Amino acid sequence: DLDETKVIPEFLYYSLMSIFFMFIPMANFGDAYQWLWPNESWWNNRSIVFFMALSMLFSSVFVMKFLRTEEMLPRIHKILKLFIVVQVINVAILLLWSYPIALKMAFVTSVIHVPLFFFIGIASWRKKYFLAKYFVFAWSLFLIANLMTVLNDAGYIASQTISKYALLIGSSADLGLFSLGLSAQFYQIRKEKEQLNMEIEEAQREIICTMGEIIEVRSKETSNHVKRVAEYSAILAKSIGIPKEEIEKLKVASPMHDIGKVGIPDAILQKPGKLSDEEFNIMKTHTTIGYDMLRHSTRDILKLAAVITYQHHEKFDGTGYPQGLQGQNINIFARI
Repeated sequence: DLDETKVIPEFLYYSLMSIFFMFIPMANFGDAYQWLWPNESWWNNRSIVFFMALSMLFSSVFVMKFLRTEEMLPRIHKILKLFIVVQVINVAILLLWSYPIALKMAFVTSVIHVPLFFFIGIASWRKKYFLAKYFVFAWSLFLIANLMTVLNDAGYIASQTISKYALLIGSSADLGLFSLGLSAQFYQIRKEKEQLNMEIEEAQREIICTMGEIIEVRSKETSNHVKRVAEYSAILAKSIGIPKEEIEKLKVASPMHDIGKVGIPDAILQKPGKLSDEEFNIMKTHTTIGYDMLRHSTRDILKLAAVITYQHHEKFDGTGYPQGLQGQNINIFARI
């Protein structure tokens, strides 16, 4: 849910809803017939029902996505899905069968959908979903605009201006608030994503440090060996001008340098005396064991840890192991 690209479909549904809303007053007052399809009387008679149905269809989809009804209001989500199916059926009736029936269906569903969406917004607000307040305020304006239009049509408000522009103004304010809501959602997703990334990085650091300490205990290193390695590595890296972000990665990855020792037998790892040549050759394999454990990771820190694990026993003169690398062929972090 924290993926920012998931907001993009909501913008698409929102845009389609806006376009079809815009066409309703244009078709209703004859502007569309005058400017867009002046010779298409058959289509003009049906256009307002068509745009009403599609505006309600895409507004339903938008509400489902915007308020996350499937997750937060599952019963209402099923009602919205049914509402979408009804709009699809209505478009089919309009284009293939009967205009009067489609007109009645459009009128009934339009009467239902305005209070229904308002109720959904309130229900979502009660669930403490942060976008619900934008939705409720926006839909309230739309409700007022619809009420003024109905009162004007019924003769209670005698104003041609209200008749023509109330719904348009209400829809514009409505869509403006939805824009703010989508922007807020995008910001919230980005904020949550940044917080989650910070938590993941911190968890990685704790896991890496703990693993290093486990190896430290098993190989009977002195106390806090891996922590001192991390601190010294950071000091040395800073002294040669390595960027701060890279130093931080080195500091986190360096405790993993001996992780391959998990594959070394205790008899060798904990031997109090000097190792035989055969034992020392086995001990050397901890570099390749550690590298094989870490090299498949896609995480930057673990990829760096893999390199450090593999090369930290190389020597500048080429006498190190396991590859016998020389000079600058050894990774700078492994050299540190």
